[in-house]
Amino acid sequence: MGKESNKFGNALKSYLINYLPLVKGYCSNTVKSYRDTFKLFIEYFNDICPNTEIEIEIITNDLIIGFLIYLESVRKNSIKTRNLRLAAIHSFFTYLSIKFPEYYINTQKILSVKFKRAPNKNINYFEKEEMEAIFESIDIQKSNGKRDYLLLSIMFNTGGRVQEILNISPCCIHLEKPSYIQIYGKGRKDRMCPIWPQTRKLIEDYFTKNNIEKSSKNPLFTNNSGLQLTRSGVNYMLKKYFTKAINKCPTLKYKKMHPHCIRHTTAMFLLKSGIDIVTISHFLGHESIETTNIYLVSDLTTKINAINILNMKIRKNKYKIEKTSELLTWLKTIDQI
Repeated sequence: MGKESNKFGNALKSYLINYLPLVKGYCSNTVKSYRDTFKLFIEYFNDICPNTEIEIEIITNDLIIGFLIYLESVRKNSIKTRNLRLAAIHSFFTYLSIKFPEYYINTQKILSVKFKRAPNKNINYFEKEEMEAIFESIDIQKSNGKRDYLLLSIMFNTGGRVQEILNISPCCIHLEKPSYIQIYGKGRKDRMCPIWPQTRKLIEDYFTKNNIEKSSKNPLFTNNSGLQLTRSGVNYMLKKYFTKAINKCPTLKYKKMHPHCIRHTTAMFLLKSGIDIVTISHFLGHESIETTNIYLVSDLTTKINAINILNMKIRKNKYKIEKTSELLTWLKTIDQI
């Protein structure tokens, strides 16, 4: 079985232990994601090159491309996951090009491997009636009903990522007006999310019922064992209520439920309420506004309104598109619309 050479292995260890957390300031989850990329890569290398040590100079762009194909075809990874693995590889080889200038040409070949374009998918989000049906499916009289109702309320109110919500402690919540929750987000970025009066009331009632101290640093949401609720636990909980809600709102049959759907729903509600895209980007904690722009192209109502506005202008100007010659004339006047 192959081994990491001292040069490659030492560089990788230094990259993961020192460079990423101390120089780049990456959080532990990001470092673990990069670590997992190289665990997979070394396993792949050992399978195709048994009894061969990994040397920087023998890692070619063809080898990297083969690894990426393996991720998609054998491990059934999505294009997004494939591109995340490639981003980690690019980052490491950029580091190597500085640490070992003698391998500059080789590292540049690795960096030339392109990211793969993924087909644009419609964002899965819920309309107002669908969200109401999901909320109504939660029985707050049951043991975990109040917890689940509050969890869903905070997810919807803040648009937070599921792990961000699970990391909330009572001390992160400011109940005095203006009320907000301090969310510690992805990439060690924190933001303040304002909360609605009804959300504040739910939190106050939950604190009172469960004798929770406002200054507590313990997780707000726990399971029956008193441990922090997990992502899989939230996923199970949401799917349970989603399934029940289908009986009340049949349109849910054509949709899927996962925790990120609630975040998408919040974004779409903000967009439809007239909130500008920059504010939505800050609210969601997006690093780039380009990430938020996906909601602009996913809002069917916005598209319908745009078509209606165009149609009104066409009727107002009495355009009649009946013959090819008239079509050409009309096309020439497009800039007048």
